[in-house]
Amino acid sequence: MSQSKTTGGTQWKIKMTSISESLFTSSKQIFQRMVGIGYSKISRLGLFLRLIWTRFDLANRRLKTRLLNSVKLLLARMETDMIGPMEKGIAAARLKTAPIGMYEGVDLRTLPKFVSYRAAILREKVADKFIILILLVLLVSHYGFTRLEIAKYQEQLRTKEFLVVPGALNFAAVSPHSVKDSEIRNYVSRYLSLLGNVNSRNIEENYTYLIGVMSQELALRFEMEAQEWISNVKSDRVTEIISVKEKEIISDGTGFYRVTVLATRDIYANREHVNGYDEVIEMKLKLLPPTEGSAWYPQIVALERKSADTFQKSKYEPKRKH
Repeated sequence: MSQSKTTGGTQWKIKMTSISESLFTSSKQIFQRMVGIGYSKISRLGLFLRLIWTRFDLANRRLKTRLLNSVKLLLARMETDMIGPMEKGIAAARLKTAPIGMYEGVDLRTLPKFVSYRAAILREKVADKFIILILLVLLVSHYGFTRLEIAKYQEQLRTKEFLVVPGALNFAAVSPHSVKDSEIRNYVSRYLSLLGNVNSRNIEENYTYLIGVMSQELALRFEMEAQEWISNVKSDRVTEIISVKEKEIISDGTGFYRVTVLATRDIYANREHVNGYDEVIEMKLKLLPPTEGSAWYPQIVALERKSADTFQKSKYEPKRKH
């Protein structure tokens, strides 16, 4: 029994010894590897630091060389500048005393007076030029204002004048701005009566008079459009009567007048009332100068007749751009 215990203890010691030896061997290998890795890193770091130190030393030497060269060059320039013509003893560079009295045939004592004289002459010339410039500006301004004033007077003198005939022999000169509104209203009333109050006996006479006071273009158009109406009035014995309700005359101050009339139009055929409605008559008049044998008169340059309903619709319709 004791012998078996001794054998078991010996085997256990052998096992422990082998285990410890294997652990020692593996730890030694690991330590050797770590030492090798550390040595390689340290050697690389040393090489890197050595390279940096070498470059720094080289740059330091170059910088010292440049500084020494710059200092030497600066010292050389300072020495050159400090030793000038006066230090070298050049006679031409020595200071000389200003001459007094006569110098090369010139009396230097009168030089200040001469300089003052020339300065006074120069100042006087500058003052004269300044005064001449001011006078020139004033002259040009005066000329411009006078020309504008003359042009204004010429425009007023060229204003058209017309003749009004209050009598058969007496003539009075008037301008478009001085024509009385009552005279224009009388002409408008006459034109409206000739246009709207017609029958089979006077329609040709009325329309002939109206054509005579119309512009050429309007007269041609009015004559063409009125032919059918004249025929109907004569054949059917039609009578047309208008009653003016409202009348508006607007002047633009240049001899043109815009007339808008609201009237009631009644049509009779064989003395029986056929139709009646409100209409709007629009006219544009132009004040014409007198000619030989005739006085001034407002010429009809535009004429349009339309029903009141149509006029209201066209008045509020948006304008189209063509």
